[in-house]
Amino acid sequence: MTLKLSARRGCDAVDDGEIDFVAERDGEIRCYQVSASIMGEAARAWELVFLSKARDNFDKTVLTLDRPGLGVTSEGIRVRNALDWLCG
Repeated sequence: MTLKLSARRGCDAVDDGEIDFVAERDGEIRCYQVSASIMGEAARAWELVFLSKARDNFDKTVLTLDRPGLGVTSEGIRVRNALDWLCG
């Protein structure tokens, strides 16, 4: 995924520990969590908790292979299908 972030999106990807990927492009910082599925309540909570804890106004996105449950959370975290994100 790091190669996809840097090559496909023109971002410099760095490791931030709790958050899977933090990328910067043109001074805009974006945070990404990546999970094959967040269909279960515990899995969804696990992927969202670290982005929720980040106290900033960065763009935050969870990328998953799921189709149901996509959209924007009440905390402004985007949940997107990873394949759609890579193609679009």
